[in-house]
Amino acid sequence: SRIEVKGGTDTKMAVPSKDFELVFLDYLSKIGIETEFEVLKYGFYPKGNGKVILTVFPTTFLRELDIRKRGKFESMKVVAYASENLREKNVAERMIEGFSENVPYTFTKDIKYFETLSVGGFIHSHVSFENCKIEYTSLAEKSKKAEDIGRECNFNLMKEINSEATADSFTADQLMIYMALKGSGFLKVKEITEHMKTNANTIEKFLDVKFELENNSINCRKV
Repeated sequence: SRIEVKGGTDTKMAVPSKDFELVFLDYLSKIGIETEFEVLKYGFYPKGNGKVILTVFPTTFLRELDIRKRGKFESMKVVAYASENLREKNVAERMIEGFSENVPYTFTKDIKYFETLSVGGFIHSHVSFENCKIEYTSLAEKSKKAEDIGRECNFNLMKEINSEATADSFTADQLMIYMALKGSGFLKVKEITEHMKTNANTIEKFLDVKFELENNSINCRKV
């Protein structure tokens, strides 16, 4: 399947592009779903006009997603992208500067500027462990300094890292349907959110599975 979507690639209340590309799709690969993803154009609120293409290849078998331990630290990456008209103010560089304060890992960085219809930007970071990835993205806002956006991303990422999570809260929530399709799975999270509870209740209406959400873990089993 080849899916082309136009609109905002990085906006509030939606999955940011780099979270989707670098983290979520990596988990799908672990369970046997291979994809290709490309951002042709970035788009921010309110005009959007971004464009992405996702290709999903057929599969006949899903592997179980059961991650109880992170494994060894492998790498950390930080991505800061912004609209071209923010280049003079060095917004992307300043977001990374704010992020860099008190980071316990060395990291690679990716800084880019793009022509966009609406002004915007974001900073994304993820830490790769042997068995999983933990991520966080913060969106640029007019009311916040670029350095503060970077600090916010750092702060929230470190909260996830300092827990025993094997998937960050946002990614884990999205993976629950794939655990259900397989009929089993296990992930540790920083906390059980209301959205996870709603997700579990909804999925259980359609599939013969039961989710146990306790002790900061998501456990899926067949009924």
